[in-house]
Amino acid sequence: MNKISRALLEGRLIKSTAAFVKRNVSKLLAEADKAIGVISRTVFAYFVKIVPNKVVFMTYQNQYTCNPKYITEKLIASGMDLDIVWVVDKKTKSTPKNYEIPDGVRMVLRDSSANYYELMSAKVWVDNAMNCVWKRTPKKKGQYYIETWHGSMGIKRLDTYGSKYWRYVANKCNREFDYMLANSDYEVNIFRTSFWPDVNIVKTGHPRNDMFFDKKQIDSFRSKVINYYELEENVRFVLYAPTFRDNKDTSCFDIDYEKLYMALQEKYPGNWKILLRLHYHNRGVKKKVDYPEYILNATGYYDMQELMAASDIGITDYSSWIYDYVLMRRPGFIYASDIDLYNTTRGFYYPLEETPFPIARNTEELCRSIIGFDEKAYQNSVDEFLTRHGCAEDGCASMRVAEKIKEVIENQ
Repeated sequence: MNKISRALLEGRLIKSTAAFVKRNVSKLLAEADKAIGVISRTVFAYFVKIVPNKVVFMTYQNQYTCNPKYITEKLIASGMDLDIVWVVDKKTKSTPKNYEIPDGVRMVLRDSSANYYELMSAKVWVDNAMNCVWKRTPKKKGQYYIETWHGSMGIKRLDTYGSKYWRYVANKCNREFDYMLANSDYEVNIFRTSFWPDVNIVKTGHPRNDMFFDKKQIDSFRSKVINYYELEENVRFVLYAPTFRDNKDTSCFDIDYEKLYMALQEKYPGNWKILLRLHYHNRGVKKKVDYPEYILNATGYYDMQELMAASDIGITDYSSWIYDYVLMRRPGFIYASDIDLYNTTRGFYYPLEETPFPIARNTEELCRSIIGFDEKAYQNSVDEFLTRHGCAEDGCASMRVAEKIKEVIENQ
């Protein structure tokens, strides 16, 4: 029996029909609004003049972070006469000191009219995802789009990810990106063979990784994290930061923290704290658990690079941050309890076994990897890994991008 027949017999045909119309009319109106917005932005953009020294920054986190953050700081330090605008969320805009946003940087809210106006009038767009194209803001002749991306020699497949619309935008960006950053031969190849075969991809390195080549900066960020959590100087950190799952599942983040803590104490006796940081996409579904005192909630700490700089050991599953972390040559470990499922859904570009990191499918294996960790063998593996991937990181990425922005603005 079909839905209409059931509704007739149950005496709710009109009510069901009204509910159906209401749902679908709302969807139609929402789609109509989106279309009107695209048309309006296209028309308005035609009349808005480009401001030669304006640079607009966006991140998918909608916060002052990742590669765009460190490019901004280099531009400010250069003394260039720039109008720097950041597109952020409400929390960031209302509490800029919490995110250490420099004086002089203007902020506008994501998806606001000001957001679109700043994009229409900026000479340069700097983005760590595909934000500038996502809402179909037209890029005009004379504007320049720098794409920094947010991964780093990542193992997760890019060409199997995303919705139909995500793929549409990714393909469209092949025409929109003018200059794309990479940190290795490996990344260049991934970008070219996925969505961006025609983009000018340059091995500048990733600006957010420059800090890993500066011991003073590393020490400074370590002190900053220690002060943030009000800890003693002799503390040691292990950072556990898994990536998200498309289905929002968090059951795979099932490390037995007590056993992990005991393994750390056995291998490297000391005052250990576990920094637990969930991915941006998983934060809304995190489990509310009363953790023991040796576990610190690092999910809300806004700068991942600072946490890495502070950490003595890193643990993840398939997240690309570990391929930033490896630049400091500190011990890194893979905890991947759902490796078989992940490999058949998202998939890998190459086997996890080809990374320098010991792999564990359960807590017992992870603890054995930590207790039996071979420093010399690990360092040799890191050397081979970075060489094989053609890593170009040298601590000068921010400077290279800042020089490119200067060139674009001066040669208008």
